[in-house]
Amino acid sequence: MNYSLIHQIFDWAEQYENIIQPKKNYELTELLAWIQNEIKTEKTTDKNNDFFKTENIDTEITAFIIFMYRYGKIYIKKALSETPLQTSEDFTYLVSLMKNPMTKTALIDNNIQEKPTGSEIIKRLIKNEWIEEEKNPEDKRSKLVFLTEKGREVLFSTFERMQKASSIITGDLEQEEKKYFLNMLKKLDTFHKPIFLSQKNNNWEDLQNLFDKK
Repeated sequence: MNYSLIHQIFDWAEQYENIIQPKKNYELTELLAWIQNEIKTEKTTDKNNDFFKTENIDTEITAFIIFMYRYGKIYIKKALSETPLQTSEDFTYLVSLMKNPMTKTALIDNNIQEKPTGSEIIKRLIKNEWIEEEKNPEDKRSKLVFLTEKGREVLFSTFERMQKASSIITGDLEQEEKKYFLNMLKKLDTFHKPIFLSQKNNNWEDLQNLFDKK
């Protein structure tokens, strides 16, 4: 007897209990309806992903990360369309300065961007009087940037829209799935951030050599 189908049903039931419907008693009909929906979703996903189907899981993960970035960029652009902010970078730069001033370099690094791009964003924020510069008491060679009252008002006025955009981006993930996904993203960020900070001025060959040594 082939037990693979039975094992698959057990896996579905466990997933339904632990992730989809925790702490809730359910009827068999509910489980069957959920399984049917899962099968339809898998078939649709397989059909849509034929374009870049590959045996390399790293390539598939990378493709989906790129897609998610593009989805999010579109949603955030629409959310900010009727606000003074132009881009998601305007929002994240201002958020970074909510608690404390920081140097321009630290602000750019905190937003994971290259210096030329980050410098242009900072110039735009200063021009709009959302942030200002001041001397760095700990280092005369650098300046600190801080959030102005005007910038704080603009930032707070966008919170509701950005929260809604964020909920759209996370889609139909359940709360437990969101927690798991967030932990995976934090793990990747912990891995990549030191590389970003130490390898900013290096080329592709340098980056490859770094990983080839690991």
